[in-house]
This record gives sequence, C-alpha cells and structure tokens, in this order.
Amino acid sequence: MEEEKNKKFSIMDDEKFMEFLTDNFGEIKNRLEDVESDVSELKTDVGILKTTMVTKSYLDKKIADLKGDFVINLKKEDEKVEKITDKLGNKKIFSSKDVEEIKSIEVFAKAV
Repeated sequence: MEEEKNKKFSIMDDEKFMEFLTDNFGEIKNRLEDVESDVSELKTDVGILKTTMVTKSYLDKKIADLKGDFVINLKKEDEKVEKITDKLGNKKIFSSKDVEEIKSIEVFAKAV
C-alpha cells in the first residue's frame, strides 16, 4: 500500500514537473528568439558602421592635407604683411623702428 502511494505521488510530481518545464521553457525559448533577433540586427548595424566609418589612416592623411593648406595660407599672409610693412615704411607712414618691430614678429623663420 505504501509503495502504491509513493508511486502515485511520483507520477503526480512528474506531471507537475513536465508542466512546469513546458510553461517556463516555452517562455525562455521565446526570449532566446528575441535575443537572437536583436543580435542579428546588431550584426547588420555593425556591418553598416564598418562600411561607412573612416579609418585612422584616412583621417591622418586628411588632417595632414588640411595642415599643409593652412601653412601655405599662413605663409602667403606673412608675405603680404611683410610687403605692406615695406611699402608703408618706404612711404614714411611707418618709422624704421615700426618696420623692424613688425618684421620681428615672424610666423615663419626666413631662410637667409
């Protein structure tokens, strides 16, 4: 009699356990499918970023180009200031002291 009671109890436990597994693992499966979908979207987004993102070497080259352009423009401006200073000094609008003072402010050192 005792053995039959334990057997019934065991069968009940098995059925409850299977019901629990079915209910809870179905929910877990749904959540995993959502995670898989999210990961797939992330992979797509990362792929897009990789194809549109600039590289460090590209940026370094562009920055160097801009720096070169900037230096060229500064040199031109420096030459203009020097010419204007000379002309105004020659016309005695600037004193020789003023001309020397302005020329002492060099953006780029002059080659001798």
